[in-house]
Amino acid sequence: MARYYCEYCHSYLTHDTLSVRKSHLVGKNHLRIAADYYRNQAHNETKRKISTRLQTNRKCKKQNLKEKDHSTVKIHCSTKKEKRNQRRIYAAHIKELKDSSNSSTILAKDLASIYYGSPGYSKVWIDSNRFDVGELVKATGLPRRANIEQQTHRGTEPILPRDHVFTRNETKTSEGSSFVLAPPMILSQWNNTLPKQTMYNDSGNIMKTTLQTGKRRFQEHTTSDYQYKRPRV
Repeated sequence: MARYYCEYCHSYLTHDTLSVRKSHLVGKNHLRIAADYYRNQAHNETKRKISTRLQTNRKCKKQNLKEKDHSTVKIHCSTKKEKRNQRRIYAAHIKELKDSSNSSTILAKDLASIYYGSPGYSKVWIDSNRFDVGELVKATGLPRRANIEQQTHRGTEPILPRDHVFTRNETKTSEGSSFVLAPPMILSQWNNTLPKQTMYNDSGNIMKTTLQTGKRRFQEHTTSDYQYKRPRV
């Protein structure tokens, strides 16, 4: 299960390791989305400054903008309403995490405690919030890969093939047929060139045949050079 979530790309990574995160951060998709994000932030900031300057010029036409002192930076403190909303959202988030941890297994609890507080924690470890399996978990309680367990085996019962134990949750299943397809024609053309015996557990026949063929070709080559050699005058 993916244990890392990128807030920029809204995508899951397979493992929470340095190599996977590094390859994702230098990827084209992440760089493009991050560049678009910061470009939009800069564009909105510039647009806000221009609109503020126009409003100031309309209100104070005679005021000289060059005489303004921009060295002082204003600190924006959150209002009581904003703080109250933040506390309400944080309490709901903590409650959601507690409810999800109570219904999870022991392994999931251990992993959830390890990754608690990591980026995108609620979108990875809470099944109802996941974008890939959230709707499936809400709709049905089937395991992953849509396998339905029909029969459970014990130690005394015989072990059946997997096709008898599990059945795919598919709308159409292929019916078994005894029709056997013929081998391809291209393989039948190479029937004469293939060795009659297998290569495994061979007693050296292939090596002997190779040496005999090499000697024969070497002899033919030497005799042909001797026949066409010009005599000295």
